[in-house]
Amino acid sequence: MARKSLAAYLRNFRVTACVFLVLLSFHAVIGSGHDYYDALRKSILFFEGQRSGKLPPDQRVKWRSDSALHDGSTVGRDLTGGYYDAGDNIKFGFPMAFTTTLLAWSIIDFGRNMGPELKNAVKAVKWGTDYLLKVTSTPDVVFDFADRHRGAYSGSLHSAVCPFYCDVNGYQDELLWGAVWLHKASRKRKYREYVVQNEVILHAGDTINEFGWDNKHAGINVLISKEVLMGRAGYFESFKQNADDFICSILPGISHPQVQYSPGGLIFKAGGSNMQHVTSLSFLLLAYSSYLSHANKVVPCGETTASPGLLKELAKRQVITFILLLFSSVSQKERKKEKEDPISNRHHD
Repeated sequence: MARKSLAAYLRNFRVTACVFLVLLSFHAVIGSGHDYYDALRKSILFFEGQRSGKLPPDQRVKWRSDSALHDGSTVGRDLTGGYYDAGDNIKFGFPMAFTTTLLAWSIIDFGRNMGPELKNAVKAVKWGTDYLLKVTSTPDVVFDFADRHRGAYSGSLHSAVCPFYCDVNGYQDELLWGAVWLHKASRKRKYREYVVQNEVILHAGDTINEFGWDNKHAGINVLISKEVLMGRAGYFESFKQNADDFICSILPGISHPQVQYSPGGLIFKAGGSNMQHVTSLSFLLLAYSSYLSHANKVVPCGETTASPGLLKELAKRQVITFILLLFSSVSQKERKKEKEDPISNRHHD
């Protein structure tokens, strides 16, 4: 198998950069051989390199220029902006929405640890939301439309989005994910009732051993559990049980783990872009660790007890031992290749 270039590792990194940067921001105060602040700064800077449209005066990635300034012109709409996918010149709204949501969640929970980079992280969210608001024609109707016309978005856009971002896992998680965030933002009773009434119908407890742009069930349960652990929403107790089950299912060393680990301890899932699974699951571990810590709770997992400290250390190990070392090693190799062949503009080897 050919050695992957840094660009190859970065495919889907836009999907995972937001959870990577919050892991770094959380550990910024922990002394080690790694410069977490520099890694945080560069993670946020990556978003600026992915920007599409008319770039702002405070753009820090100076080699980038304005691009795709006529998006939407053929239908009489301004659809400029947003983020490109990986090293390509195309925008995919489905994973972009997930990225933007995760970055916002990261800021809500851990923004206090981002220091001076918080303002840049907020700008990264706004760049995504400004575009996503442009692609919705009327305010306050998107969720209702999706609920009335249930089905995977790729069902009607198949040739345009598949095989890149097909919605393989179905639409159910997206409806719950949307309702949970709408409830969090608006505190409207109708969204709370929607979540409770559709928990079973929309399979809230299904496939909880992964989390990403195509399967949001684990994130739904962890996000709702914050309400329960803060003592504000006992009617969501079953979602907390789902979150507990998720935590137990991914712990290494248990009898029947639902997540694979490499011999060295890296979270592993078959297929491409493994780091998106590493960072996404690590983010949920870190978030749940914080929620449990505030509530002074632990998760019983048979003969094992998952404490907030255990979850934090597991997430930290994924970042320190694997992600930072991997990207440091790949970056060094890429710099060497650039010196040997500075003209080539690589995307994949």
